[in-house]
Amino acid sequence: MQRLRVIAMLLAASLCGCTGSGIQLFTHPNPTSPNLTGKTVAVLPPMTIGVEQGISIMAAAALDSVFSAPLASIRFVPPREVVAQASLSDEQAAELSRRMGVHLPIVIEPKRLKTRLFVGDRVGETELDSKVDVTLQRDPMATKWLSPDSLPPELFGGIEADYALVTVGFSTYRQVTRTAALMAILPIGWEREVSADGPRCLFALYDVKTGVRIWDVIVGVGGLMRSDHATRYADRSIDPRIMPVVGAAYLLGGDFDIPFERALRPRSVD
Repeated sequence: MQRLRVIAMLLAASLCGCTGSGIQLFTHPNPTSPNLTGKTVAVLPPMTIGVEQGISIMAAAALDSVFSAPLASIRFVPPREVVAQASLSDEQAAELSRRMGVHLPIVIEPKRLKTRLFVGDRVGETELDSKVDVTLQRDPMATKWLSPDSLPPELFGGIEADYALVTVGFSTYRQVTRTAALMAILPIGWEREVSADGPRCLFALYDVKTGVRIWDVIVGVGGLMRSDHATRYADRSIDPRIMPVVGAAYLLGGDFDIPFERALRPRSVD
């Protein structure tokens, strides 16, 4: 029975990409991130593919915080300001969501090419609950584009920027079977549960004038998300659903600590 308890503890720890000490991000960038120095990027409010609304809700808050000020000499217009600028109708918003979801959801897995982005119990002036180790696993192989190669320029009407960053939150699902065994030998019971993969977002960068896509990437968090995770994360300073946004900011600007702290500040203040 002791062995069974140990296995159960290991399984519980593996169900989340954000444990007490580690956050595993993964991505598979297509071309190298574009040089946006001196450019202005309008960050659109996130969309949702599927039923996992929580991913986009948390991403929306993170986008407003992370992109509230310049990063690496790139000026960003956060979603709350973009909404005030844009002339997107309800019909156009629905069309944008339909186009962005053509290839989603898609199964993406972590790879072995790993980079450590952060380790410590404090980021800037913000204290964390415990020491955190954030790693990024990249797919070294080229990957097909995951977003439309172009969008109608009128979808970006009214936006004063060089580029528009479109975000789509989504999950894929898998059936997880857990088996209990008597003396770790004779199976005595099992349960099956459909669980969502860890939060992930598609980020796609479009030229505002032409509607041509110049870059896209999926950033995800390893592990599975259960239905009770939202309650568990409410009392923690790091909710894994903010991490895809932090990862995207790192890929675009080359710095991790600044967007990480910006994403944490609203929760640390609360």
